[in-house]
Amino acid sequence: MKSTPRLLSAIFVAASMATLVGCSDDKQEVVREVVRPVEFFNVTSVTSQYIQNFPALVQPSEESALALRVGGELIEVNVVAGSTVQKGDVIARVDPTDYQVKVNEAQAAFDLAKKTFERQQRMLNLELTSQADYDMAAAQLALSEASLETAQNNLAYTVLKAPYQGVISKVHVENREMIPNLMAQSKPIVTIQSQNGIDISFQLPESILSRVKPGASSYKPQVTFTSSPTHKNKPYTAIFKEMDRTPDPKSRSYNVVLTMQNPKDINIVAGMTANVRIELDQVLEGLGEYVLVPVEAVFSPSDTDPANKEFAVWKVNPETMTVHRQSVTIDELTDQGVKVTSGLKEGDIIAAAGVHSLLENTKVREWTKQRGI
Repeated sequence: MKSTPRLLSAIFVAASMATLVGCSDDKQEVVREVVRPVEFFNVTSVTSQYIQNFPALVQPSEESALALRVGGELIEVNVVAGSTVQKGDVIARVDPTDYQVKVNEAQAAFDLAKKTFERQQRMLNLELTSQADYDMAAAQLALSEASLETAQNNLAYTVLKAPYQGVISKVHVENREMIPNLMAQSKPIVTIQSQNGIDISFQLPESILSRVKPGASSYKPQVTFTSSPTHKNKPYTAIFKEMDRTPDPKSRSYNVVLTMQNPKDINIVAGMTANVRIELDQVLEGLGEYVLVPVEAVFSPSDTDPANKEFAVWKVNPETMTVHRQSVTIDELTDQGVKVTSGLKEGDIIAAAGVHSLLENTKVREWTKQRGI
């Protein structure tokens, strides 16, 4: 029984110590409230979010299938696939013998008609012929002149010349081959591609096309050529050329064609693959500047109408290490976070978590995850 006071004393002392410890803990809690550890988030630019790459195909800026306008036996084919030609160079020729005969016949008929007309003209002035005979001679002269011009043109058509400077991409015939005389049955002799530039063709989805800004055709996309191991990351500037007005029935995408000068430091030919890099914020409506922040960083400061709800974040002042409420405008929730369109800029620091336990001017320090936790 004598030990009871000692036991009570021990209990009292233990309780007192617990109280002191509790008081100490309370003081520590006060300190933690004054300088609260907070996970920081550094707002960075998300310009890359605007950029979209489209697979593309290189095409000649101008391509023509050249055919002879008259038929006959090919007696000359001066090019092979890959040949470079200048404007006016002779590509092929058919036997002109029969066409030369036609020219000679037409020339003779024209000369006779001309002499007959001149004689009728002199006789009409002397009233030695009728007006009807004179008119017939004039008509015969006009017909013979037209026949001569046709024969001369056909003779010239026996020669196929390059319409512009370019490269022969394909030869469709062999020398000594017979070419049909009818245009409906005529076959191409060669295919020529211009060397003045190249076209870049790619598909643009209708979901993007529907948001294109007025005047977006002046935008100059960047093109890279993935087929070149040494230049695959080098950008080249292209300009808008044309766009189909009817979508592909399966993909619902529209074919867009860009054009550019031939690169001088790399050999690019039709059929090669390319990549078109477009900054969507430059060409689409509704893509203003924005940044992405963690979902946990955004809160609503008051219970407002859901349709007009206000949003804010806690912005950290790096000099005073205090937080201040910053109103923001949000656009949508993405896989990377909340899209904020106004109220923040690159370089800002915000509280990334625990926002509901912060108050205006609360002192904070950056919380870092300790190893092993």
